[in-house]
Amino acid sequence: MQTNVNSRTLKLVKMALMIAVAVIFSFIHFPILPAAPFLEFEVSDIPILIAAFAFGPIPGLVVALISILLHDLLMGPASGPYGMIMHIIAAAVLVLISGFLYQKFKSKKGAIISLIVGGLCMAGVMVPANLVVTPLFMGLPVSAVIPMLPTVIIPFNLIKVAILCVVVFYLYKGISPILHGVKAAPETKKREPLGAAVIRTIIGVGLVVYFAYLVFALSGGATLTKDTIGVITILVAGIVIIITGVVSLVKRKK
Repeated sequence: MQTNVNSRTLKLVKMALMIAVAVIFSFIHFPILPAAPFLEFEVSDIPILIAAFAFGPIPGLVVALISILLHDLLMGPASGPYGMIMHIIAAAVLVLISGFLYQKFKSKKGAIISLIVGGLCMAGVMVPANLVVTPLFMGLPVSAVIPMLPTVIIPFNLIKVAILCVVVFYLYKGISPILHGVKAAPETKKREPLGAAVIRTIIGVGLVVYFAYLVFALSGGATLTKDTIGVITILVAGIVIIITGVVSLVKRKK
């Protein structure tokens, strides 16, 4: 009985820690599409999704709701209630689906499937969410929102979730032992599957190409600090992923 109480208390403490990390990270956000600077990548989604993987979908949702509400109460959402509601909808769908699937299939393959399915579901749900919420809060007719779906909203959400899932996939393995209070399993000299190394390299190349596109787009005069931070972040992420992918490919030949 006492053990169960201590276990629940420790879990709540760890959730509170993830909420604190998410609130701190919520101050880092930047646009990823020059055509839509009002749509921003929220770095706070990283600890939120990690919490869903570590503790389950409902605790992940609690971390998401409390951290988003705390940030908006402290600083106020940049886009008013509209931004807060859309962020809650996107985060809720992602953590509930990804967290649920990962609890059922706790493996590297399960993590990949969970992130992909959760990300696609989030991008899909944001389509009707924009058709309903955006006209209510932004004063735009639905006919004005529909043309933005294939050119701005859907590409933004797909790029956002791709970056988020790649980061969480590579971070969670190292963070999981800390959250669960266990020693990390000793590394075994096991080759990474060729397909995974190739895909990782392609993702890195894609990020660098996207970086070049952003530089070209921003060269027209956009000098926002957030834009600059976003560009540099994407470049660094792309280079790191390319290096790790190439190193893995080289090791396979030895």
